[in-house]
Amino acid sequence: MKKKIVLLLVSLLLVSFMSTAVMAQDENYEKEYTYVINTMNVDSLLEDPRLDLIKEKFNVDFEFRPVNWGNWDERVRIWTASGDMPDVMWTDLQNKFTEYVNWASQGAYKPIPKFGDKYPNLQAIRDKLKSDDYWEINGELYAMPVPMGTVDWRDPLVDTFNFIYRVDWAKEVGLFNKDHEYSWDEMVEMAEAFIEKNPGENRKTIGIGGIGWAWPWFAGLRQTHQMNTYTVKDGEYVWAPAQPEFLAGIKETKKLYDQGIIWEDQPIANNDAAKNKFIAGELGIYFDNISVGDYSGIMNSITAADKNVELADVSPMFVTSPKGNYFAEELLDHWSATIYNPEMSDAKLARWLEIENYMAGKKGQRLSTLGIEGKDYQIDENDEVEILWEKDEDGNLINPYDTGVRFFQLTTMHDEFDLNNPNLADKIKNDVKSILRRKLEDDVYVNPQPYEVTWFAGDDYTRYNSRLGDTMAEVSDVIVSTNSMEELENKWQEYIDSKRDTVDIILEELNQELLKE
Repeated sequence: MKKKIVLLLVSLLLVSFMSTAVMAQDENYEKEYTYVINTMNVDSLLEDPRLDLIKEKFNVDFEFRPVNWGNWDERVRIWTASGDMPDVMWTDLQNKFTEYVNWASQGAYKPIPKFGDKYPNLQAIRDKLKSDDYWEINGELYAMPVPMGTVDWRDPLVDTFNFIYRVDWAKEVGLFNKDHEYSWDEMVEMAEAFIEKNPGENRKTIGIGGIGWAWPWFAGLRQTHQMNTYTVKDGEYVWAPAQPEFLAGIKETKKLYDQGIIWEDQPIANNDAAKNKFIAGELGIYFDNISVGDYSGIMNSITAADKNVELADVSPMFVTSPKGNYFAEELLDHWSATIYNPEMSDAKLARWLEIENYMAGKKGQRLSTLGIEGKDYQIDENDEVEILWEKDEDGNLINPYDTGVRFFQLTTMHDEFDLNNPNLADKIKNDVKSILRRKLEDDVYVNPQPYEVTWFAGDDYTRYNSRLGDTMAEVSDVIVSTNSMEELENKWQEYIDSKRDTVDIILEELNQELLKE
């Protein structure tokens, strides 16, 4: 009898404890919070059922301030300066780091609490990142980086800048290599053959072109100098444009441009002009950031524009530099960041961090990339994901969500998902993976990301570095406007001399602050 009474009491206590725990959780979400957030594609987001799931799960609501690529930076600056920033402000610090340091130091942003065991998924992100350590001010972090979310084997985080080319044309002119490996001279020879033999049957075929933002460094300059803007050489920081390797790179690009191998309109073309030439079958070798999304767009556009072109007729081109080595760059470990309004209460921020912690976990990642469990995907008995999206007449999965919605990338990007996206042809995913894997081989020089300079906020560096922002425009000018290599050298030296006083001030500070013992 006593045993039964004891068991009954234990049961009642257990029920009471469980009820208290549930009530505590209910009380935790009893108050509804409304978060003001800036983001893109707001109209699509408001119709997205995934947003309703988050609202219901965390008892929250949202007000969105629309931004676009053209006004995003400006709006962030205005909101911060006016004290009218959203609760959660999505931003990019790469061009505003000094402003971030100044504003955060003056109390314009709310410090982020330590994550630890309370937010384990966010802590795991911080453990992998490098940038966040450089963003701390007096031991406090005021902006949370949004990581790439890429595959673990992409270590270091090598870039996907690469040439792609018309494989069918290379075969037609007799210069195709089965492994897609080419020396710099072999690539130039192929471009010349495309121009002369015109396998595309154009009025005029172009040899080499690239995405507009990458001019003038994508064809010779980048591959030759292989340095960061400020790099340590012989034990001290130097300015790369003043180094002989940089001049050699300019000469390489000019040589190809003067020979007509680089598209003659490249210096004045808009950003996508060369890409459109490649898609239209007028250009044989194209340089761009060959991410999964961009590459998929290019490949789908090419095959749609010409039904005789297949996916196999385009491929990444693995080209050694003019120096004879393979070259890659380490990227920053994040893409954007979130910053928080200082007027937001600790409890309101804590709820948001719970949302972010969820979105950084497995279930949140599936919600962001696949959709709602039971509706858009299900987990089978082997814990494998089965996607339930509708298919088109060719059997391809149709993504029911607008991929331009950035709200679901406020915690982490989805590069790993992109590399394994079931909605894309294996050829496209494998090509991008091949670029990454090639750049991780032992014969590649990977230029390390200069975190200490990227996130340096020294007074002189901050004050004067913008005066050197015309360097690439000057490179383009000397390539196009000079009539000989001797004239190019003289004009380039004039530019270097005109910047010497500014550069010396910056270098003195970098050497004193970053190389001091």
